[in-house]
This record gives sequence, C-alpha cells and structure tokens, in this order.
Amino acid sequence: MTNPIYELAIIGRITWDLHSLNNEGSIGNVTEPRTVMLADGTKSDGVSGEMLKHAHVQALWQIGRGELPLCSNCQKLEPSKANESDAVKQTKDTDSAMAAAVTGCALCDLHGFLVEKPTINRSSCLEFGWAVGVPDNWHRDLHLHARHAVGERGKPGKPEKPAKDDKAAKTKAAEAETGEQAAATEEAAGTSQMVYNRPTRSGIYAVVTVFSPWRIGLEHLHYTYLIDEAQRLKRYQAAMRAYQAMFWRTDGAMTTTRLPHVEGFAGNVVISRTNLPVPVVSSLDEHYPQQITSLVETIGDGLETIAFANMAEFVKVMTDLSQGSVPYTLAKEG
Repeated sequence: MTNPIYELAIIGRITWDLHSLNNEGSIGNVTEPRTVMLADGTKSDGVSGEMLKHAHVQALWQIGRGELPLCSNCQKLEPSKANESDAVKQTKDTDSAMAAAVTGCALCDLHGFLVEKPTINRSSCLEFGWAVGVPDNWHRDLHLHARHAVGERGKPGKPEKPAKDDKAAKTKAAEAETGEQAAATEEAAGTSQMVYNRPTRSGIYAVVTVFSPWRIGLEHLHYTYLIDEAQRLKRYQAAMRAYQAMFWRTDGAMTTTRLPHVEGFAGNVVISRTNLPVPVVSSLDEHYPQQITSLVETIGDGLETIAFANMAEFVKVMTDLSQGSVPYTLAKEG
C-alpha cells in the first residue's frame, strides 16, 4: 500500500427513526430533546458532536481491546484518559509524558487528551459536527410512561368490619388497618407509580466528520512521530472500522429502549492525498454532492470524492480506503 491519506471527510445524510440519542436534560418528569438554531433562524432537532464522538470512542474501544495498546484508564473507558494513566503519572517532564501517552494508548492518540501535570495536551485526530435534522424532514413526539409498584395490582382487600358489639374484633381490625396503611405508605415512598414523559424523534440528519490520519502518532512538541509506520497503519485501520460501526449501530442516550432504526445513509467520502486540508460542505444543502464534486474538480491537487448511496456502499468505501491506503507522513525538512 502506497496511497497516502492526509485527511478524509464523511459528509452525508443519515435517517434515524424512533430514537432519542441526545437530550437537553429533564424538567420535572419531562425529558427535553436537543434543539439547535440554524443560520437563518430555523430551529431543528440535533445530536451533538460530543455524542457522535462518544459513539466512535465506544466502537474504537471495543475493536481495539486486545488488538491495540490502551492505557490503564482507557482500558476502563474512563473519560479522564491520559491524565490518570499510570504510565503518564510516573513521568517527570513534558517530553516523557507526551511519549508515554501517545505510544502507550491508541485511544488517547486518536481522540486526544489533556494532562494537568506535567501540563501537555494533544488535540483529537477526529472531528465531529452536530448531526442536524434537515429542515422539514424531522419529527418529534412525547410519549407517556409509568413505573408501577411491585404488587400494585391484585392487593388483598381490607378486612371485614366486625359487629358493633364485638370489641375485641374491632380492636384487632383497627390494628390490622393501621398496619396496612403503614405498609402502603412505606411502599409509596420507595416503589410507587411514577409518571414521566420521554421524547421520540425521527428524521433525516445532516452529518459531517473529518479524520486526519497524518496526525496519528505525532507529538506536537517537536512534530516528530513516536510510533512506527506499522503501528500507525494499525491505528488508522481501527479508526476506519470504528467509523463503520458507529453508523451501522449508533450509540447514544436511551438506546436501551430507543435503539435507532437506521433506515438509510447516503453521501460522499472526500479524500485529500496531499498536505491540503480536505474541503467540507454541509449536507444541509440539498445540492451538496454537486458542490463537492465541483470543488474536487476545481481544486484538484490530490483531492477525490467517492459517493455512496446506502450503508452497504459506505462500508465498502471505508473498507477499500482502509485496506488500500496508509496514513500520510509529514516530510522532515533538511
């Protein structure tokens, strides 16, 4: 493999039905979905770049376990990553801390990290924009749910009231009723019925993400590569595989009960094979494929684009690029 990839962008539209991947939070018993404002003032449904980045991390972590080096923190998928890595915490200076973080963990290398002491940072090799509902092509609904107490149905009835002249029976019945009320109060405090509202959303979402393979294994203190080409290739291929997995089964909020129905995925993969940033055109514009094609033809200089019409074609494009290309390597002057 000799075809280098400097950067690539995935620009497209994905259809998620009946999901609740990202939410603002809860107000009372109502969970509020994400809302974003577009440049023309239009409000739209959205799934944040943080959530999409999280989905890629989850997929990369599953793919990389046993195949790629992971620091002590990333083995547990802790968000602090290199900052709490055992290997990094043993270092005394920025150079050794950077080396320990980049060489010792593929996830830290690909998705970036921040270390407080010694103070170093490494930005992510992958960037994600919001997934934005295409105007007039998204829908929302709120659904009412209830949690019921165990044994709420079929409770035993109250004891029969005794005759007026049966004082002993009346005393016993009163004690039983008092005990029943106490038990009911205790049950209500812990497991009683709770009514709540959860959002369900469906729509066509514009997505955009950029991957910079040239930065795999690169430290930004002296701009040198800390791992060899074989290791860089392995991390590149894992990141490409994680891209496939995050779109064919997107992870996010409420997927235990609102796993998205992925109905379609179409778009373009744009590739830069020279040290030229890959152009990005939002797929919110319905004419984005024509714009991308025109840009690539006009700019030239190592740019190309590959269209895909469905999930299967997307997976094939990414597989071919993963197996037929290598990460671009910055040339050293002198």
